[in-house]
Amino acid sequence: RRVLFRSVINMSLGANEGFAEDADDVAAANAASIGIIVCSAAGNAGDSYYIHSSPAAAGGTLGVAATFNDQAGFIFDSNVTGNAPPAIAGTKFFSIKGAASAAIPGGGITGNVVYAVPHDANTNGGAAGGPGLSNAAQVSGNIVIIDRGTTGFSDKVTKGLNAGAIAVIIDNFNNPGADPILMATAPQPVGVDVMISRTDRDTINTAAGGFDAVTGIPTNPTNVTINNDSGVVTHGGAAPDTIPSYSSRGPRLGDSASKPDISAPAEVVGVAQPFTGSGIENFNVTSSATPHVAGIMALLTQLHPAWSVQERNAVACDTANHDLFTTTGHTTQYGVGRIGAGRVDVGNAAAATVVAYNGTDPNLIGVSFGVVETPVDSSTIVTKNITVTNKGATNITYNTSIQNDPATAGAVFTLGSANFTVNAGTTTTIPVT
Repeated sequence: RRVLFRSVINMSLGANEGFAEDADDVAAANAASIGIIVCSAAGNAGDSYYIHSSPAAAGGTLGVAATFNDQAGFIFDSNVTGNAPPAIAGTKFFSIKGAASAAIPGGGITGNVVYAVPHDANTNGGAAGGPGLSNAAQVSGNIVIIDRGTTGFSDKVTKGLNAGAIAVIIDNFNNPGADPILMATAPQPVGVDVMISRTDRDTINTAAGGFDAVTGIPTNPTNVTINNDSGVVTHGGAAPDTIPSYSSRGPRLGDSASKPDISAPAEVVGVAQPFTGSGIENFNVTSSATPHVAGIMALLTQLHPAWSVQERNAVACDTANHDLFTTTGHTTQYGVGRIGAGRVDVGNAAAATVVAYNGTDPNLIGVSFGVVETPVDSSTIVTKNITVTNKGATNITYNTSIQNDPATAGAVFTLGSANFTVNAGTTTTIPVT
């Protein structure tokens, strides 16, 4: 007896250049074959053909690309609150903890501020390591500020902590006007490290009256507290429905089937902060886009428990009709090889009663011809089917057309029926040549 599961898997793992025959792809396809929805990150290798990740390349599953949402800004998970001098007293400078930062204690970390010397902790000609901070004696027992630039984050934080700092504040020095970012840190030893913006660093520097070039001690005694916190800082100038450069392009290797399948927001995205109960933190790349789709697929599974995996996957893709573009002016549109069907829309998907999907290959959603071998002095004709199923109570008539974007040189696409009606509770097959 065959048992059908009604569950959803969210995955972010694997490797670039995925084949449907890779072991992890086969496992994902097997899960889909018994009724499990599988959503996998398309990968973060960028705009190169056939770079799409495994297991997101698996048949019967959803490979998810990344998009920008309609919000510019960042999600903070901590703050640096000024205590002295009066110019910054009570001011919160929102910050983001380093990836390997130790937890900030419940009462925060309070200390006097000293600037690193050299300010960017470059004590080895730009290479990691080398001598420690030249003002280690002044840094010890205090909170140290270090500029971003030249050396890596781990090197900066390591030098600050080795000098005896009770915490490290990195400022986004070489990106004036930019927000703080999530630092990929792996310092030894591990301590509390956060990043603030260059603008906030300048405010602290001005209030401090500057810092001595040799000792790093401020002219005006400066004291801050690093606290746990969370929230969203938003700005204007957003670029909704554009795509981050890192999102991996398809198609998949082997048969050149169309991948990724769908897109979802990855920038700016907040996720649950572990062990906080209510905190949020920054997360991006296709690993943060995929949970959006997994959550939506869980809702669609609850809404349509009797629908097949292919039908549920298809309705999400059929209704992902928010196209993605290269610029904020939305002048140049991306093709499906980069973003799949488009940006997901849970409201559209929930309201849909008709699904269209690959009627030739049950393991795919979109109809993909792959690489077509054509004689040099002749032509090749290939036909595949689109299956259209009306699960509603009303007959629906469609007027169809082909949008060749980007245009494929030397290829002509035609539909077997430009206009068709699919009656309630029935299925229609439309050939594509």
